[in-house]
Amino acid sequence: MEKKAVKIVINPKSGTNNKAGVEQKARDFLDKGRFNFDFYYTKSPGDGSNAAKIAVAEKNNVIIAVGGDGTINEIGSQLLHTDTALAIIPLGSGNGLARHLKIPLNVAKAFSVVNKLNITKIDAAVLNGKPFFNVSGIGFDAFVSYIFATLSKRGLKSYIQATWRAFFSFKPFHVDVESPGTKHFSGMCYMVSVANSSQFGNNCYINPRADVRDGKVEITVIVPFPRILVPVLVYRMFSGSIHRSKYLKVFSVAQAKISTQTPVKMHLDGEVKPADTFFDIDVMPAALKVVTPF
Repeated sequence: MEKKAVKIVINPKSGTNNKAGVEQKARDFLDKGRFNFDFYYTKSPGDGSNAAKIAVAEKNNVIIAVGGDGTINEIGSQLLHTDTALAIIPLGSGNGLARHLKIPLNVAKAFSVVNKLNITKIDAAVLNGKPFFNVSGIGFDAFVSYIFATLSKRGLKSYIQATWRAFFSFKPFHVDVESPGTKHFSGMCYMVSVANSSQFGNNCYINPRADVRDGKVEITVIVPFPRILVPVLVYRMFSGSIHRSKYLKVFSVAQAKISTQTPVKMHLDGEVKPADTFFDIDVMPAALKVVTPF
């Protein structure tokens, strides 16, 4: 049997875990009788994208992304509608997509998933022409991502710190959400999340019912609420019941347009992008091959 060509792309800056032992674990746990593999370390934003583009041109069968949702976004964006599959070793801050796909957070077990080479196709969502695979959005969560990016440390504690800082300075904004033939929402809100998968990461759910294989995204609008209810909403996010809150408006769509009266920050899979007033949402069904446990 001809061996599969595998490129392992490691983002040493993602998450909180040291990546020094990843190479050795790959050699220990990847099936060397099935795969030929080599390594590439990213040094700056865009390196993962470039490495993936080259790996596709070289006809690699699999690219293993070692990092978080931002790393997955860079690499996966270059694999759309190709024969090259994405595998994930989740070593980011939140690992939202990996958790949604039930990929083990243990590195050795994650490499064992690659050995089985069970490949499924998932959707790619698109925001203003840029693909994403987990969760993107505008407003409060993008502002949190902006603050988080300025902190010296990664991980859940830093994300909580960023959220706390954002909470006291962020103001609600007016938004309109519509899809072809339907006006879904018009009014004030704190944020609009566009969920391809179910959670931001760290098992913090924005829409537990989201499905990366249904050809749709779930748009979730969080409307203004009494601040005294913050602990309740946080509990609902981590318990997977946030979608039952009356302060959430949820719409399942294949296409949508979101507009605001003033420029609002946005993020793609946690990576902050420039503020805008118009956001075009689309879905590319079954656009990305991913190695999953099931």
